[in-house]
Amino acid sequence: MAEQFLSAQTVTLKQYLSRDNGQYTIPFSQRPYEWGEAQVNRLFKDLTALGLSENSEDKHVLNFFTFSNEEGSLKLFDGQQRTVTTLMIYAEGLKIAVERKELEPKFASKRYQNYISDEDEDGNVTSKVVFDKKEVTDVFYSLLDLENKDIFEEYESSDSSIQTFIDNKKYIHELWMVFVAEHPGIKVKDVLTSFMDSSYLIQIVATTEEVAQKMFETLNNTGKSLEDYYVLKNDLVSSLGVENVREKWNKLDDLLGEINRTSFLSTFATLTKGKTSKSELIDTLFNPDAEKEVHEQLLQLLLSVADAYSKAVNPNQLDIIDKNNREKYAYLTEMLTDVFSLKQHIQILTAMIAKKYTDEDKIAVLTTIKNLAVKLLFFKEGRANQFESPLAELAHAIYTEELSVNDIQEILSEGPLYVSDDSLRAIIVEREITTPSARKKAKFVFKELYDYEFENSQSETRLPNILQQIHYEHILPEKPKEKSQWLKDFSDDTERRHLTNVLGNATLLIGLKNEKLGNKEFDVKREVYSTSFLPENKKLAVLTKWTPIEIKKRSNDLAERFIQLYK
Repeated sequence: MAEQFLSAQTVTLKQYLSRDNGQYTIPFSQRPYEWGEAQVNRLFKDLTALGLSENSEDKHVLNFFTFSNEEGSLKLFDGQQRTVTTLMIYAEGLKIAVERKELEPKFASKRYQNYISDEDEDGNVTSKVVFDKKEVTDVFYSLLDLENKDIFEEYESSDSSIQTFIDNKKYIHELWMVFVAEHPGIKVKDVLTSFMDSSYLIQIVATTEEVAQKMFETLNNTGKSLEDYYVLKNDLVSSLGVENVREKWNKLDDLLGEINRTSFLSTFATLTKGKTSKSELIDTLFNPDAEKEVHEQLLQLLLSVADAYSKAVNPNQLDIIDKNNREKYAYLTEMLTDVFSLKQHIQILTAMIAKKYTDEDKIAVLTTIKNLAVKLLFFKEGRANQFESPLAELAHAIYTEELSVNDIQEILSEGPLYVSDDSLRAIIVEREITTPSARKKAKFVFKELYDYEFENSQSETRLPNILQQIHYEHILPEKPKEKSQWLKDFSDDTERRHLTNVLGNATLLIGLKNEKLGNKEFDVKREVYSTSFLPENKKLAVLTKWTPIEIKKRSNDLAERFIQLYK
């Protein structure tokens, strides 16, 4: 006779949540509670719809819930998100039923004790669901407590589940408020009874955790592509055991905080194995046939890279003692992300932090990447994904080889991202700035040019780093007035529209009054330019006219200056 290692039964939600049927433990290997508003809203509507139906035969099926049962301990492998959310919906419904005087507090308390949590006369608490971390369990039941009205607005924890509890608690309250407003004749207590009696689920119980995990993966065949971080966690637990993984994995979670796990795992794979597609992450990182020692090394390596990655993503965590270096580093990382929407430099920084390069080295490499971003993403109007493969390959080389900062800069400057001065010169002269994104980048390069020239003249003056405080000025206005001198000097409409948008027709201004220059004549603009603290604007103020000749001359002049700046 074959050994029975699985059993399945159909139960109502009422039977499933009854504390008489045992306590459910969320195993360490499972991902945190992470449902968002869309999933919460869908479950809320499915459940409460049963309280609106005139047909008492209507049912709702909550799908499969998978458990292991070893030594009488029920561990929930599949169904955590739905179970936890259902408890939150039910507890909030009880509170509202009491507030609406549909239920006396003592009867609401009785229901709470039956399905959520109870405390005996000796102070022993028995809860329906228990999480791996005591802090998570305590906060969860504090939020559900019928007498607790706090939402823990200021609660701080490294566990992402807790903030999700708090967010969903607020959202579920809002959903109930909308529900009772839309259905004034419906009693919340009756809705709670209806969905407990008329919701069904299939409870699958395996004899071992290994079988439960395999069953979970079978029923969720997209899980590996969606949750690689947690699949890797389960694989390591299967190999090394919970007790050998728990402490280090919790530390890993603490290091990563709210950082995207998939992005981290992708960076980890890039550094240790080379550029890896998302679909191959687990197969690349984890070999189930390897010795346990290899898996232990993998776990330790994850911690080491996570420490570096968290600092690469959050520059404030880097202990840069020198004030100038700290400011340069913050400026470069912020501009790469904010102005150029670049993320690929994070892998380079992670590798350099992990390999303990100096702050000066990191700043030098970031500067080179910034210069390349200006050339490729602004002047040449390329896309950020151009950086993906070259920077991934370089990050792997930095992590696995002994590269000097000069080696790194040479690879960046002379590799596939190389742009010649000659090709750049022609592009800069003709580059038109016509979109908000391009204008933001143009502000940035002008700011860098003007700051560079201040520095060369040994002036301490600098433009603001906050680009919103800087006005991008078209000298020849975008919309000249009819019969203005502008239309006389630029009689060819096609040429005028082109020259309006080139870099040679632009400068920067600071202050609200300067933003109102608009389509005024050049003589009026000259007066404002003459009062500017920028030498470039004072040069413009000396000119007596602004025609196609002046724009083309300045375009060529700027091209040479930008090429020197971004060498």
